[in-house]
Amino acid sequence: MLSRLALVVAAALALAGCATYQPKPLDIQAGPAHALAWASRPAGPSQPFSLEQIGQLAVQSNPDLIAARAEHGIAAAQLESAAALPNPVLSVSYAGVLSGAGALPAIALGLGQDIKALIIRPAKVGAAKAQLAQVDAGILWQEWQVSAKAELTALELAAASRQLVLASETSRLWDEQLARSRVAMEQGDISMTSFVKDSQRSADARQQTALLTTLRLTKQQDLAGLLGLASEVEIPIAYPSPIATTDATLVTGRLEDIAAYRPDLIALRAGYESQEQKVRQSVLAQFPAMTVGGNYGRDTGNVKTAGVDVSMELPIFNHNQAGISIEQATRAKLAAEFRARLIFAKNELMSLIAQQGLAEKQRVQKAKQFAADSALVPRLRAALARHDIDALTYVEAVAAQNGKEQELIALESSIAAQNLAIQTLSGLGMPHMDGLDGTTQSPIGADQ
Repeated sequence: MLSRLALVVAAALALAGCATYQPKPLDIQAGPAHALAWASRPAGPSQPFSLEQIGQLAVQSNPDLIAARAEHGIAAAQLESAAALPNPVLSVSYAGVLSGAGALPAIALGLGQDIKALIIRPAKVGAAKAQLAQVDAGILWQEWQVSAKAELTALELAAASRQLVLASETSRLWDEQLARSRVAMEQGDISMTSFVKDSQRSADARQQTALLTTLRLTKQQDLAGLLGLASEVEIPIAYPSPIATTDATLVTGRLEDIAAYRPDLIALRAGYESQEQKVRQSVLAQFPAMTVGGNYGRDTGNVKTAGVDVSMELPIFNHNQAGISIEQATRAKLAAEFRARLIFAKNELMSLIAQQGLAEKQRVQKAKQFAADSALVPRLRAALARHDIDALTYVEAVAAQNGKEQELIALESSIAAQNLAIQTLSGLGMPHMDGLDGTTQSPIGADQ
């Protein structure tokens, strides 16, 4: 009767916390959205998005980020598994009397606990916590990069749109000039050589327009993909005002402590901390496997006994030295990788700061020259109306000015791209995250 009761109790305890299986079919009809949700609009369907809003939408809607965030659940479950106490082991035996003087069946009960699992548990929990912090920091770094990429793509799309307007105007002017040249050649007013030159300029202008049209379409499709939208969806973008260059002193002042701001470096630090705990765990694992428990028995003569059971592995041949060596070598590898990434991060930032400074000087020079030349365009237009200059001179001047403006737009876009890269790689806008407790949260999506 006692043995049956023990079996019933053991079965009830085993089934008490069991989960049930619930299938979740895979959605094989998933596809991109064909419009932004109304709640995503800054004010209404016709209002353009700022670069910051584009970055926030990317963090919210990017399909790769949605998939990456699932890694948090896996790491959290692994932490829960590491923190779970090892189950005790219940043993029950029953032996009926087949012959002899025994009057009762023999029964034996035993309850034991794995002591080694309790000893290494704190190190396992520490490693799992650091692993969760690494996963969260890695997700944050992906969000940071996707946000910057979306802002950069939107910036390039807006720049290509502006350049396309100028290129289209230039192409129209050269097409009109080509038509005039054709008439003049037929009338014998200009040579075939002059006509061929105008024809080539017109063809070059059309080719430039075609290239910019393709570039604009490519950037529009790239941006739609980053936002989880169908490739044909166009997102209205507010062209940003001139972006001030990042203060070099602000970046250089952060270099010494950059490992506390950049999520990828924080992820590497958390990974190293997780490995540190694994080294500690391997050292603790030298403790021999041991189970301690109690037992109760009754023989066929109704003699009852109770006592203590201790079973222990004898560490004669294996002291887990190989396991310790593996974990220590892995720790050394992670330390070298972190050092290499940290040095590269600092050098990359200093290079970007120098490049941005040079590009800004070039932009200032080009902007001054463009402003001076732009003042001549109205005078040229008036001179054309008075027939003081011919149409070819006017077209050449306006086409050259449009080309200079396209170059200025491209340079401004390049400086803005460098600015985004500097902000991303220096962790500007990120809080100081020196603690590795697995609670890292994205400041980009904090309000979502």
